[in-house]
Amino acid sequence: LLVALAIDLPVSAGVAIIGLFALFHGHAHGAEVPENAAGLEYMAGFAAATALLHGVGMAAGLRLGWRFRGLARAAGAACATIGVGLSVGMV
Repeated sequence: LLVALAIDLPVSAGVAIIGLFALFHGHAHGAEVPENAAGLEYMAGFAAATALLHGVGMAAGLRLGWRFRGLARAAGAACATIGVGLSVGMV
C-alpha cells in the first residue's frame, strides 16, 4: 500500500515496517517446513532463493528507474488488494 500510494517514509520507519513484515513472513515459511525435510538445508535454500529474488528485484528497480514508476505503483496496489483478499478469505 505504501508503494501504491508512493508514500515517502524516513529510512528508520521503512526499516521498522519491513523488519516487522519480514518477521511474520519468515515465521510463515518456517511453519511450512515439511517434517521429513532436513531443516538446515531447507532453510539455507530458502535464504539463497530469497537473496536471489531480492537481488534481481533491486537490480530491475534500479535499472528501470523512474520510467516505470507507474507500473511499480500498480504492482503495489495489486499486492495490497490480494493481501486484503487473502485476509478476508476471498482469494
